Formats: sequence, C-alpha cells, structure tokens
Amino acid sequence: MIVPALVEGGKATAGPPLGPALGPSGVNIQKVIGEINEKTASFKGLQVPVKVIVDEKTKEFKIEVGTPPISALLKKEIGKEKGAKGEKGVRGKEIIGDISLEKVVEIAKSKSEGMLGKSLRERAKEVLGTALSAGISVNGIKAKDIIKEIEKGNIKISEDGKIEIKNKEEIEKAKEEFEKEEKEFEQKKTEAEKAEAAAAATEAPAEEKAGAKKE
Repeated sequence: MIVPALVEGGKATAGPPLGPALGPSGVNIQKVIGEINEKTASFKGLQVPVKVIVDEKTKEFKIEVGTPPISALLKKEIGKEKGAKGEKGVRGKEIIGDISLEKVVEIAKSKSEGMLGKSLRERAKEVLGTALSAGISVNGIKAKDIIKEIEKGNIKISEDGKIEIKNKEEIEKAKEEFEKEEKEFEQKKTEAEKAEAAAAATEAPAEEKAGAKKE
C-alpha cells in the first residue's frame, strides 16, 4: 500500500489526508506521523511531498520524502513567501531578493531527481530560470545574465558543485549594469505611484460632485 501526500514540513497530523488513508492498513499512524515530521523538519513552512509505503501483512512502513518546488526553496532562502509582480505603468519586475550561486547549485543538487537537466550545470540553469521568473537576483546580478555567462563558458559548474569564474571583469560589468537598471526601475516605480495617487485624488472630487447633483 502506497499513500502519497503533501504535508507542511514538520507539522503533519493524523487528520486528512494521511489519517483516513492509512487507517485501513492497521499501521501505527502516530508512529508514521512522528517519523514524517522528523524527516521533514528542515522544510519548516514549506509544503513537502511524501510517500508512506506500508506492508499490510507485517504493518511495517517506510517513508519517502521528496523536496518542495524549486520556487519554494528559493523563496525560503530569501525569506519571502511570494514572488515578484509587475508594477502598473512600469516595464519589468521588482527584485524581491538575492541568492548566491552556491545556493543555486545546492538546490539543483537537492532536486536532481525531478529535473530535466542531465548535468549539474544544466540543472543549475533550470534553478536560475525559476529565480528569474520569481524576481530573484543571483550574486547581485540578473539570473538571466548568470545563465549567459554559464553558456559562454565564463562560469563553470562541475558535477561535484565546484564553481569556477574565468573572467571576473565580465561579472562585475554585469553587476554594474544590473544596479543601474534597478535604480531606473525604482525611479519609474515611484513616478508611477505618484501619478496613480494624483489620478485617484482627481477622481474623488468628481465622484462627489456627481453624487451631489443626483441628490
């Protein structure tokens, strides 16, 4: 008997979905829950996929723990629950946080079984793609620029996770460009917020006058 479930790290309970699904097997549910919580404690605050494999004859069980989605792991590293969103009237996305390339490689290692890339280099690029979509920069640079440097061979990632940067000047140049773009984004964001506030202030008196005429 195999029971798959999605639980909060370290906080699984005997209620649904696990309790009712495991009940007919006759296994010690509290023991199962205890082991799940012990094995998922490091994923506190995240939804974790687990599988409970039960031998219905002996009542013995085994717990298989997966890993949360890449986006969830990235957000946990920067201490955010939600990804970036576009700002009205402003082109581009805000950057909600920064993560090291070493941490990107670490996540790529932990998610190896569920990823398309055959090499750690390719899997790291997948994680970088997710970081880009979530609005997370890497080593103070846009994730897409890190991907470009990997493809150019300027950044090398070996199968043991070692990172080698051949031309650091290129990285510094990309970092300076990123900082410039961030300043421009923040400036446009402020301008858009002021314009929106001014428009709202203009609309309010107009609505009040329209209401007074009706009376």
